[in-house]
Amino acid sequence: MSIGTSALAGRMTRITTTGAAAVALAAVSALGVATPASAALAAPQGFLRALRTSKLGRRGGPLALAATLAVALLAAMAVAAPVHAATQSDRFDVQMSSAHLTAAQRATLKAEVATYVTSTNGNQTAANVVAFAGGEVRIALPGEAYPRDFALPEVVNPDPDPCLTGPVGSGYFCAYQGSSYAGTEYAWYHCGTYSIPFHHGGSWINDQSSGTVARMYNSSGKDIFNTPPAYSSDANADWWPVWQVKNC
Repeated sequence: MSIGTSALAGRMTRITTTGAAAVALAAVSALGVATPASAALAAPQGFLRALRTSKLGRRGGPLALAATLAVALLAAMAVAAPVHAATQSDRFDVQMSSAHLTAAQRATLKAEVATYVTSTNGNQTAANVVAFAGGEVRIALPGEAYPRDFALPEVVNPDPDPCLTGPVGSGYFCAYQGSSYAGTEYAWYHCGTYSIPFHHGGSWINDQSSGTVARMYNSSGKDIFNTPPAYSSDANADWWPVWQVKNC
């Protein structure tokens, strides 16, 4: 049985456009996103019927229809991206909400986190924690002695401190903003030279491998203080003259 040229072209149009729709639909479904674009693709026959009867469908043929489907797929992906990007930020907001932080506390904490992310070139890993190459900084809320553990948001529970909890020799050098190992804390693990923004007062714990000495430098890069070999500590230090710490 022979097929006329017009009938064959019609079949080819249906095959090309339906196949393109199926590919686009599969890609959008793999993203797991329900967007206006993917919703339209979810009913490919109706979608294609509308395209075929449009000016584009009548003039452009199968290739134009396939191109339109590709544009629809890209639109779905563009809508999907902000959803995934917002997930991490939403998680931190949930942590703060579960901990019943006030609007003022939230604003203060977010501003401090943003400052530490910039100064350390790090990434926020919890509502009050910024991780960076070599260690992390844990931020204490205003009026609270120790950084909170947001894994237990219903109670004001101190975040586990590697220099204060567990066995001696954790490998960390910990620098505290306040005396008696309180306040915002830097915990450095990898050997390196780190800037420190704290001012008057403070404390530190050298909980690195036995015998390791940390060195502190002033604004001119001069070595002004060496800690006793690990394990050692000072509950009443003064960060005012210290600009950098080399923990090893």
